[in-house]
Amino acid sequence: MTLTLRYLVAIPAKDEEATIGSIVTLSRKNGGDVLVIDDGSVDRTSEVAKLAGAYVIRNNHNKGKASAVKKGFRFAFEKGYDAVVFLDGDGQHNPEEIPLVLNPILDGKADVSLGFRYGDNTEMPLWRRFGKRVLDYATGVAGAHITDSQCGFRAFNRKAIEVMAKELRSDGFSVESEELILMKKFGLKHAEVPITCRYNGLPKTSTKNPVSHATSVINALVFLVGEKHPLLFLGLTGLILFIIGLSVGLWTIWRYYAEHYFSFLYAGIASMLVVVGSIVATMGVVLNVIPKIIRRELE
Repeated sequence: MTLTLRYLVAIPAKDEEATIGSIVTLSRKNGGDVLVIDDGSVDRTSEVAKLAGAYVIRNNHNKGKASAVKKGFRFAFEKGYDAVVFLDGDGQHNPEEIPLVLNPILDGKADVSLGFRYGDNTEMPLWRRFGKRVLDYATGVAGAHITDSQCGFRAFNRKAIEVMAKELRSDGFSVESEELILMKKFGLKHAEVPITCRYNGLPKTSTKNPVSHATSVINALVFLVGEKHPLLFLGLTGLILFIIGLSVGLWTIWRYYAEHYFSFLYAGIASMLVVVGSIVATMGVVLNVIPKIIRRELE
């Protein structure tokens, strides 16, 4: 099957010489161009990818997956591709499923097509499924409710490519979550496509410790929500802390008058919560107002 749009397959890779050749070959099978973004590999990843027929962008040192993904979007945007498909370079994703992931875009039903790992179609270990679900909920709290928030097998049409090329800011492994937040922010239509996912028998299954991965994603989501919705995230959090502190303080005073017992511990906790809550709430208001003032002045 040859797809009727000009598309690019972008593959972030680091030290993947054992798998990258076959992945590039299979990715070219349906007529798309292939770009490998070599993120500071110390093996022959770049050489093998070139021999298999891929364009190669190479970082002199490891800059993180987000850097590679952003370079993939910029390449696709600058070269005028109609669509770009991202998949991992370690063999987890099956390049023969590229047409499946591209179909919603080809049919005009979506701007972004998201692969999701599900049920018997994935070899994902139980502990990884649990971690994935935690990150799915965290991304949902940040504003993007998706079945599989961390799957890197995704396709984007020209409209979505432009948004991602210009707006992505994340570093590290949180880039998939930011893509979803931007997708919602800019009103991009999406579709979800079930895919297979391989873990058993691979030379490696991740370039990052899963606990460290989860921590970095959640930290980045907190930053993104705080940056984009400061009044909701900081203001509301500060208000809740203030109310809790005030309640504890009033209860401490009531207990003193009713039982003639004053708890310095509860009084200290109450004071801390009131002070911290006031500061956080004020930060939320300030961070919400300042960008609006700047925009107004620029206009």
